[in-house]
Amino acid sequence: MQTATVYFTLDLLCFPGIYNATVEFDYYLQSNNGGIRKTSVDKISLIVENSTGSIEFVTYGWITLPRTPPVYGAQLYIILRNVGFPTLSNPVLKMKLPSSVVESRTNSSEPLLIPLAILTPQQLFINQITSNNIFQLLTQFVQSTPTSSVSKGDFLTFIVLLNIEENYTVLNIPCNLSFIDHWGEEYYVSLNLLIELLTVPPVLNIYPESPLIVFRNGTAFLDVVVENNYSVRVANVYVVLIPVSGNAIPINSLKYIEKLEGRSRVVVRFELVYNPVQIHVSSIPASFSSAVFQTTLIYTDVSGVIHSINTTLAVLVKPFIEIILLPEIVAKYSKGILSVNGIIANIGISTAKSTVIYLKYSNLETVYIIGDVEPSSQLPFRLEITTQYTSDKCTLVVKYRDEYGIEYLLTEELEIQRVFEESVTTTTVENRLDVLKYLVIVAIVCFLSGVFYVIHRYVKNTSKRMMYETS
Repeated sequence: MQTATVYFTLDLLCFPGIYNATVEFDYYLQSNNGGIRKTSVDKISLIVENSTGSIEFVTYGWITLPRTPPVYGAQLYIILRNVGFPTLSNPVLKMKLPSSVVESRTNSSEPLLIPLAILTPQQLFINQITSNNIFQLLTQFVQSTPTSSVSKGDFLTFIVLLNIEENYTVLNIPCNLSFIDHWGEEYYVSLNLLIELLTVPPVLNIYPESPLIVFRNGTAFLDVVVENNYSVRVANVYVVLIPVSGNAIPINSLKYIEKLEGRSRVVVRFELVYNPVQIHVSSIPASFSSAVFQTTLIYTDVSGVIHSINTTLAVLVKPFIEIILLPEIVAKYSKGILSVNGIIANIGISTAKSTVIYLKYSNLETVYIIGDVEPSSQLPFRLEITTQYTSDKCTLVVKYRDEYGIEYLLTEELEIQRVFEESVTTTTVENRLDVLKYLVIVAIVCFLSGVFYVIHRYVKNTSKRMMYETS
């Protein structure tokens, strides 16, 4: 039993379709010592296939998503599939790149590419190729299954490195795939690839919204701005705030942003707790005047690649000074003198420097210099003004400065307690005192007179008795 194969070349008006044909076989049948010539006529169908769609463009992607142009060495992968040829071999892809785009290695605008790997449908399905792992997987397949033959249904994977000078949004790349078909002839298939140039921001900006944070009752808020100044969105953004200086500790150091659109910004708020640590400079304790944080930004770009950025944020810690006047403060007016007595206290955690208290009444003003008021300290004060009584209110102003020389004012309006002079009562008391004084003098004079009189009588009687006795 033998089989013979006969080839016919059809090269005239061969349009795609199915054609009816007749094949006539004329042969000589040899039998015993003789033979007979026979003729056989058979009807067959000639199928002329359409080469359009025989090579299918499956997908493309960026192994490392390029940054905003100009960019160099952007890695683009292209996957094609053989859907029309039983087998093909030695495929070569010729690309015609647009202006200002060249292949990185050769600096050519018409590079020739050979497939980095040829994958079966089973291999592609099992490994689920993505932008994150395609290069490693293709390298693995190249090392394990080197081949240049492509069966029907196999995938051809090409990788090209591009230098892109202009800010394209879509690359229109005409391509020509040449190969040896199953007939042993060279075949060409034209393709047109539309590649969307998804660019990723070089760096997302992250910075504090204000360079100053203020602690009140031991807590403060730090607003951090995450800014995307580019046209492409990012998603699954994580912001991690790690304290470095140790004087400000975030309560929740992790924040999540679901999506950050292109050319937009978002503000995330961290609540901080004050930690009163101190440093010693030449044995003199000093508090930190700034807070330093290490910030990690993790996000996913539009191709699914995960990026991370590490940076440092620094803010000034505004000295927390809270000066209050205790409720025991009293303002009195008596005998032409306005006096204010009170106690000033600093319930903050920083020193109030150059503290001065002003008392203002009508057009007059007096000052009382206190100096530095330490945290958790209380100092008494008294101010007086000699003036006419013109109003039932006076103004007390406290001026002080922080460590940066910034001046603060505390103003409080006080009600004046007026003390009236009781002139009638005073006169009566004074008259009574004068009468009492005179009565005391008279009593003393009478007492002394009586004493002298008694002594005189005693001396006189004694003298007479002695004279009688002598005579």
